[in-house]
Amino acid sequence: MMKQLQIVILDDNQQDIKLLESLVSGFDIEIKGRFDNAEKFLQVQKQLKFDVLFLDVELNNSSIDGIVLAGLVHRPVIFITGLGSKYHEQLSDRSLDKNIVCTVSKPLNVEKLKKAIEKTVAFLARHRDYFFIKTEKGEEKLEFKRIVRIRTAKDARDKEVLLANPKETTLIKNKNFFEILQMLPTNTFLQINKHTVLNMDFIKVRLSHDIILLTEMGDNQKNIEETIGNEFSAYFENYLKG
Repeated sequence: MMKQLQIVILDDNQQDIKLLESLVSGFDIEIKGRFDNAEKFLQVQKQLKFDVLFLDVELNNSSIDGIVLAGLVHRPVIFITGLGSKYHEQLSDRSLDKNIVCTVSKPLNVEKLKKAIEKTVAFLARHRDYFFIKTEKGEEKLEFKRIVRIRTAKDARDKEVLLANPKETTLIKNKNFFEILQMLPTNTFLQINKHTVLNMDFIKVRLSHDIILLTEMGDNQKNIEETIGNEFSAYFENYLKG
């Protein structure tokens, strides 16, 4: 479940800024800032909280262009350009950092924006280190690195989440494992039986073919044993092989 997408717009053309503002009004998007100059943006970017920067490539009133600026931004970037499609390839080649989501050509329209948003959501899903989900406490932010195990609760519709640092539990409401796994990074989390998903970073040792031991948890440092289901053993072996 994604929170409302928060964006910043940087374009030296006020009409293009207004057009983008109008287009995003039809989506679940909040505009956190509007800038027509690179220097103004750089002065305050550390104070801004946003998910993605819509960045014009040609910034005629700035000392640097959008490509250079993208290397100074610690957030995902969507390039906006009025230049031709041939230039799009150059943008891809010159994207020095891994924060470039895509390039969108002007003039913008709803369809182009929709595709850019879909790519942004997918990008954030690949690179984020947390997710928001409905729990017994309301909507809760869960960091991947803290999740040790997710397993079926007494009410099978719910899932109990064991968290580390500090050790605690929370209850995900009305979600099945398929839905939850869509929100988790596949290189870290694996379902090992019908009732359990593990963060593989917490595995301490494999005791036998079907028994694994998790990192000791809590003040009493108690070990946690988990069983690999027969129908999931092949997935587990493939994961270990990388």
